[in-house]
Amino acid sequence: MKKTKTASINELLTSKFVLIPGNKILKLISKNVNSKDFDSLSLLWNSTIAQTNANHEPVYPHKKSLVSYYCPIENIRSSGKFTSIEHIDPTTIGDTSYYRIHKAWPIEADNNIILKNIRSFLFDILKGVLNTNNINNFEAMQTAYRVTMNLNTNEDGDPGPEGVHQDSCVVTAISLINRNNLTTSSATNRIWTLEQDYGKSKSNDLISDKLLYQGTLKNPLDTLILLDREVKHEVTSIEPEDKNHSAIRDVLTYEIRIKQNHNIDKESNDEEEKCGQPSRFEALLWEEAEAAEKKKKQGK
Repeated sequence: MKKTKTASINELLTSKFVLIPGNKILKLISKNVNSKDFDSLSLLWNSTIAQTNANHEPVYPHKKSLVSYYCPIENIRSSGKFTSIEHIDPTTIGDTSYYRIHKAWPIEADNNIILKNIRSFLFDILKGVLNTNNINNFEAMQTAYRVTMNLNTNEDGDPGPEGVHQDSCVVTAISLINRNNLTTSSATNRIWTLEQDYGKSKSNDLISDKLLYQGTLKNPLDTLILLDREVKHEVTSIEPEDKNHSAIRDVLTYEIRIKQNHNIDKESNDEEEKCGQPSRFEALLWEEAEAAEKKKKQGK
């Protein structure tokens, strides 16, 4: 196991991303894990709901979520029981809110052995990337995404509406949980150099040297890990194999970044926690983005 973990760290440092097949992930996290644990894990995606903006209006209704934050100290939750706040990387292209409210993971998910072992593995990856054992000032944003496409209900089916983007973190990890009624070419993950423009990629981009990797996560726990500040990434839309039924893709993602303040959001609920506050770097980008938007509006 140590050899595979070390090899993953070395490849990540060299290539800025690494793809680990699901069967290898299972070996890496196999301590005290059985098939029932994965079954109970996959059922949690049935609890996902649409994320909302600050006005509690749905954002990407076809892309439902659960979000909570976890710290490396004792591998425990560092955010609240009911909701979690996400601040989207301000370089992201789109006309939706950059302030997102997500339903939190149910408390019982904190003890799911697969999730705990994956977090431990990723925290070890972070130690290797940073070449330090002191990562207590970091936390992992753990997200369940369920993306649905239904031609009869006009559900969008785009797991990455923002196109090429970054996550304002050090390490991003994407693990497949389930693919149901998807065409084989659906939901292709792409890794790009920093020279690639933000937003939806174009056909000419696909034949450029800015595209570092493209491939599809097809098996449970197939995992793509990348260094978020070194590359950009995107995922393409899902398509139903059987047009008469919904196509569903469930993924587990992690964004590991410097730990931020967690203060109570009193606006609507004393129990609602404001998590994942922007880092100094992200806050600076936010200020620049807001200033540019204000200047744009004044020019109209």
